Amino acid sequence: MIQSSRGTRRVFLRRIGIAIGALTFGPDPLRAFVYQKKTISRKTDAAAPPAPIDFRYSPEVWRSPVSFPGAREKSYITESGGMIRIRPGRGEGPVPLLTESVEISFEGWDGHPASTQKCDSPRVPVIRTTLASGGSRAEMTAFTTSDDDEGVVDNILISVAPGSAVMTLRLAVRSAERLSVSTLEDDDFPRGKVSGLTVDGEQDRTFLFVDAPVERSDEGGVLVLRTSVGESAGPAPITFLLRIPSVPAKLDDLAGGAGEIDGRMRSSVGRWEATAPPRQVAGWKLPGGYGDFLAASVRIIDQVRKPVPKDPGDGMPREQRPLPDIVDEHFIMEAEMYSGREKDARTRLEKIWDLETDRGVIIGAGGESNMKEMAAAVYSLCRHAELSGDWKFFDELYPDAFNALDSLREKRDLEAATGSPNGKRNLLPAGSLGRGWDGVRPELTNTLWTLIALKTMLDISDRLFLMKKSEIREFYGQLRLAFMLVAREEMVDHPGGFRYLPMTVGGPVEGLRPQSGQGTVALALNPGLLFRAEDAFVPGFQKLMEEVTGEDIPLGTGPGPADGYLPYDAALMGQYYIWATLPAEARKCFAGFLNHASPVYTWSTMQTVSGPDSRTGEPTGGPGLDPRASAECIRYLRHMMVFEDSEVLRLFEGVAPADIAEFQPMEIIDTPTRWGRVSVALEPVDERTWKIRFSRTPVNARKAPPLKSVELPRVLGPNFRFDTINGTTAIKNGPRVIIDGGALKWDAMLRNLMR
Repeated sequence: MIQSSRGTRRVFLRRIGIAIGALTFGPDPLRAFVYQKKTISRKTDAAAPPAPIDFRYSPEVWRSPVSFPGAREKSYITESGGMIRIRPGRGEGPVPLLTESVEISFEGWDGHPASTQKCDSPRVPVIRTTLASGGSRAEMTAFTTSDDDEGVVDNILISVAPGSAVMTLRLAVRSAERLSVSTLEDDDFPRGKVSGLTVDGEQDRTFLFVDAPVERSDEGGVLVLRTSVGESAGPAPITFLLRIPSVPAKLDDLAGGAGEIDGRMRSSVGRWEATAPPRQVAGWKLPGGYGDFLAASVRIIDQVRKPVPKDPGDGMPREQRPLPDIVDEHFIMEAEMYSGREKDARTRLEKIWDLETDRGVIIGAGGESNMKEMAAAVYSLCRHAELSGDWKFFDELYPDAFNALDSLREKRDLEAATGSPNGKRNLLPAGSLGRGWDGVRPELTNTLWTLIALKTMLDISDRLFLMKKSEIREFYGQLRLAFMLVAREEMVDHPGGFRYLPMTVGGPVEGLRPQSGQGTVALALNPGLLFRAEDAFVPGFQKLMEEVTGEDIPLGTGPGPADGYLPYDAALMGQYYIWATLPAEARKCFAGFLNHASPVYTWSTMQTVSGPDSRTGEPTGGPGLDPRASAECIRYLRHMMVFEDSEVLRLFEGVAPADIAEFQPMEIIDTPTRWGRVSVALEPVDERTWKIRFSRTPVNARKAPPLKSVELPRVLGPNFRFDTINGTTAIKNGPRVIIDGGALKWDAMLRNLMR
């Protein structure tokens, strides 16, 4: 040990849509023998056009955040227009997370209402939900305001369209507080009265303001408020305003703010436009729906990020703090790096390493048996240093990182002495397959993640001549050999006529499907870069995922029902296709991933094809909302344009014919890579010509790995072929163009000679 340096059913078409290496080169890659990477045989029809991005597979249940970034209390709007709030509890000792909600419905509808929902824009979370049944129609507009005189308030403006039937507005309220109804006379409001729910004994703590008189009833433990809507026969709609403050507020103060709600809403929108990411995030330019999803994903990660408390545990003892999923945290951190939130990424990484215990181990939400989380923490430390070019934090924590890896080696050695299925094969001990899976079982994901961390740390220690690198090399070699032997022994026959590697050891496990946990294989290939396309289990992995593909994404990948899936697995599969140089398949899978988002750009932690969200737990980001999926959206879009392979930088590897059909430019500026900041643009010149611009600014070149070459497809889109290059030299090698990696700036032309 090193001494530590510090202690759904689907609606097919929604009405809401959007516009839409085994060998290495010698010192001079342009004069060396060129190795042509073998691609994996494809099952899918690459010529078939992918589905447009139109939310055609949206789930039936979703959540959308409306809170401002940094808010301690997180508020979400449901698919039916109601609100859910997650807030810390009150009192001494542990501070649990409390869930409060206000559900909105109407009594007197002619049949069950249909609903639609949309954002005013991807960057501004003003959420509009429309309910319609027969000739009746109501719209709920949700937004958050923050003003000095009243603090943060969530607002829902309800508008019942003219001509709607007589109905009653019903508000179902759930809260851990004991609430009482208060009513004030106020002639400034159309109905002459306003109502509020206040916390018993604390009249300055209003839970809910309603600009109408209400009647209260208690129904099965749920507090229900009703107020008559009446019949809207005139030209103007009937409106109601709900206000839910985040800080103690008096009812009459909320009434005063309600009288200025239009101005407060405009101020809120202006604040979002000034602080939220624009549609084209700084340094990015993407066409159509890609740009919308990018902006929304960056915003959502900002919104659900937990504020940094003055006390790291927010007053809670270490053993009672809620723990993050460290694997998810790594990929969110990487997405933050790509989208320019580098300070936030550093803070997220520091919070991961704050979890280190006195024993030198890092335990996340999965518990101590989920050893992949400790490996992910080490990998995240390495990746952050490489992307940022700032190695100070890595240098400080290298002893801790080595100790973490060494503790995994010790666990491997202890397991070998037990004679367990994993121990007999010299693997990491049994664990969980990942988030959402209950139980500990003999499996391979702990071992795969440890290999990812070891390989990355070994590459760095070789370059930087770090102490103890021989121990890292020995552990990596032993574990890799053990895994490859298991991969050969444990592959099984699939009824589809191919062989694949399950993620469990020792035979089938009840309740698991062949595709369970296979997302870790995608990660081992990219970004882990552990294996080659030629390795025996890799083609079987691809065929297995193709076998279970439905609605353009792999299904049944997560815990729960057979038609359930982890949405981000589709984005991981798209990135695998980029690694395998299959851009059409990558684009099809990614479009499927986007089409399984809600119409307000969110994904749930677990979705199903045949029913609503089946998850009962609450993820870090809030009930049902999965920020990891938003992170994978950002990561795919970056890798589509700039992809880091072992010693090669690959450009536009994920750009498919559908992506350039509209002749819209793509650009990414100063994106961080292991080899420095890279800027690249793909721009149409005319109907027959595209131009590529490339530049690279080395960052801390002394610690960066060698860059052998820059590569791009020889043909982009239907028939745009590489023609000329200025600023350096290039060679054409089959379907690839290989460019000198030492060139820091160049441009190239692609031409379609068939037009």
